[in-house]
Amino acid sequence: MRPPSPRTLLALAAPIVLLVIVALVGQATSISTQQYFLQALIMVTIVIGLYVFSGNSGVISLGHISFVAIGAFMAGLLTVPT
Repeated sequence: MRPPSPRTLLALAAPIVLLVIVALVGQATSISTQQYFLQALIMVTIVIGLYVFSGNSGVISLGHISFVAIGAFMAGLLTVPT
């Protein structure tokens, strides 16, 4: 297996650097704005996960969305006071 080209590494590093910058800027804001940044980063993670699967295989799968929905439902249940 040959090592990736510098162009491929740059294409992979650019989104990671952008996400780190967004996370650092989000940490410097108020708590309510941090919630928006956190929600945006979670949505970006979901979109990237869907894009990696659908983009590489060409198959549209709703399995990823169901796992996200189950996780969100459980997080909601576990954060509600008893």
